[in-house]
Amino acid sequence: MTTYSFDDLNWMVGFFDGRFQNPNTNEFYHVVQALKERYQLETFDLDHILANLKERYQQATWKIVLVPSCQSKGVSQVMASPYFMRSLIQCYPDFFTLYCPNENNIFQTNTLHPLFESLIYQLSDLPLLMATNGSQVYFRRVECRKDILAAYDMLEKKGYLEDNRSTNDFAYIIHLSDVHLGDKSRRETLELLYHCLDQELRHLKSNYAFKFVITGDLMDSPRRKNMYMASAFINELRSRYSADVDFILGNHDVIVSGLNMFRIQKSKVVAYLLGESVKKLDDIQVLLIKLNSSLHGNFARGMVGQRQLDEVDEELTTVENLDHYTPIVLVHHHPLPVHKADFLKLKWTERSIVGRVVEKSKTLVDGEDLLEWMKKRQVHYVLHGHKHIPSLTYRDGIYVIAAGSSTGVVRDDMDAYISYNLLQFDVRRRRVVSCTLFYEDVAQKQPKHIYTRIFE
Repeated sequence: MTTYSFDDLNWMVGFFDGRFQNPNTNEFYHVVQALKERYQLETFDLDHILANLKERYQQATWKIVLVPSCQSKGVSQVMASPYFMRSLIQCYPDFFTLYCPNENNIFQTNTLHPLFESLIYQLSDLPLLMATNGSQVYFRRVECRKDILAAYDMLEKKGYLEDNRSTNDFAYIIHLSDVHLGDKSRRETLELLYHCLDQELRHLKSNYAFKFVITGDLMDSPRRKNMYMASAFINELRSRYSADVDFILGNHDVIVSGLNMFRIQKSKVVAYLLGESVKKLDDIQVLLIKLNSSLHGNFARGMVGQRQLDEVDEELTTVENLDHYTPIVLVHHHPLPVHKADFLKLKWTERSIVGRVVEKSKTLVDGEDLLEWMKKRQVHYVLHGHKHIPSLTYRDGIYVIAAGSSTGVVRDDMDAYISYNLLQFDVRRRRVVSCTLFYEDVAQKQPKHIYTRIFE
């Protein structure tokens, strides 16, 4: 049976009684030390550990979780162990699952517990202490034993918890893509998307309006009725969430029956969708660089073109105080290959060497040129869609962030997932601090899957 050393478990998930009898005692270490003496071993059977914790604290009013920093590799290995997670869920089936497999990466599933739903919005503060009684949630950054004891003391004196999160410095960018309005199968999943956004965005506290960005394929084809549906969708996002909405074109937005609308002069519908190539979000000092990769190249790959980059350069020269803004590139086609999450099964073609080579050949025709252009201008973020596969890649100082289909075309055998991303932007430091990829099962049979990357 798999066992783990005592040192590895120093920051193991712990459950505590909110009515501390001795506020001067570090309750967490007290429990672990008692377990160590009980078993008289340097290693522990996690079944016994978790059963003991359950017996000791199952009647607790408040439950507290210590979440380690992702930089602790030993702890991460323990917490990422399937055996550990399986044992934890057996003792606490209503609790969340937390994975820290790699530095700066967190993957989570099973979102039924309120602590879990709140955790993803505090990732920039790790390590931290979280506590809940089911209706209230409290966060406190903890870096030493003194911090933990201070939190316990506060809980005992006040007898209740309060949410002390700062709301002043963070804005939120919601990344959608490949909505494909006009496809009849998208009607029900569009309502599911609204429901999911309702649930997630209610947790966010910010002094700034939500920023929605849609990286192409708003429509399944640029027919007039689909254009009206796209307009209604954008207006719904604006009114429902009091949000700002920006978007770019995808290949489906400019193609009718295999013909490129630009080439056959049917540009009136497209002109409705086209906006400025550089958009200032003055309240959070972000600069959206909106590229059209569907004008040139083929249907699958797309191309930006040097002329378009030159035009953007020229427009950037007109922006006052340019160095005060954080630039984010929006493009539809993927400049780098995208990779499925571990819980999604790969097709045999995706597993083969030939398949990987073919996939690499399907990227944006001038993707490397685009990334080099960004690197020279110190642009660190690019958001895209097209492949219907959520993905996040870091290369040479650039975060390449892919959204899946926000109306449900991320497929795994018989399952389909809608997907959307959430970027947490630190307005004071003018940088993205984390990005979370959400997967929601269309049939609502599978648990929600969430992947979060904490940025450098």
